[in-house]
Amino acid sequence: MSSIIFMGPYTVADRYMYLPMIGLFVALVWLASEKINLMPVAAVVLIIFSALTWRQISFWKSSAALWQRHEAIIRNSVPGDRTLDNQQRVEQAERDVARDPQNPAAHVALGDALSVTQDRPMDEIEEYKTALALTSAPEKQAVLFDYLANADVIYGLDDEATANFNHMSEIYRRLPPAEIAATLSAVEQYVAAHPEPKKHPAIYWQMLKLQEVSGRKEEAQATLDQIKQFADQTSP
Repeated sequence: MSSIIFMGPYTVADRYMYLPMIGLFVALVWLASEKINLMPVAAVVLIIFSALTWRQISFWKSSAALWQRHEAIIRNSVPGDRTLDNQQRVEQAERDVARDPQNPAAHVALGDALSVTQDRPMDEIEEYKTALALTSAPEKQAVLFDYLANADVIYGLDDEATANFNHMSEIYRRLPPAEIAATLSAVEQYVAAHPEPKKHPAIYWQMLKLQEVSGRKEEAQATLDQIKQFADQTSP
C-alpha cells in the first residue's frame, strides 16, 4: 500500500485494505455495541449495502458489460485522457511503458496509440509483439495475434497476417467449448454496441474466428461479408 514495492501503475489500490480493515471494523463494532443498540443501524446498513452489491454485480454479468463500466469510469474520472491528440497519446503511453516495461497492457496501449500516427509506420507491430512475448494466458494471446494480423493487413503483409490469424484460430480451437462460447458471447455483445467493422476491425475478425471454431458457418460467412463490405467502402 505504501508503494515501497512497485505493484503497477496505480496511485491507490483499495483492494489491499480488504483484509487489514477486518480487525479495525470488528473493534469499532465491538466498541459501538457497548454504547448503543446496533440492531436498527445494522438493518439499515445491510439494506443499503445489499442494494449497492446488487448494482455492482450487474457490471460483472459479461465481459462487455464490465468493459462498458470501465469506459464510463475512465471518461468520468480522467477526462483529460480523452482530449489528448495523437502525439500526446503516444508520449503518455511511452511513459507508461518506461514505468512498467514488463506490463503487456502498457505495450498494447502504446501500439494502439502508434497505430493512428503517420510518422512511425509499423511501430505498433513491434509493441504488439512485445506484449505477446510478455503474455502467457492463451485467450489474451489470441487477442494479440488478432491485433497483429489486423496491423499486418493495413501494411500489406499478407503472409504475416494469415499466419497470425491462423495462430489465433489454433488457440481458440484448444480452448474448452464453454470458454469459447463465453468469449464469443462477450465479443458479440461488444459488436452489437459497435456495429462498424471499419472502426473496430480487430473485434470483428476475432468474432469471425470464434464463429468458425464454434461451427457456426453461416454466421461466420455473414460476419466475413460484413467485413468485406466495409473494406470495399473504405478502399480508394
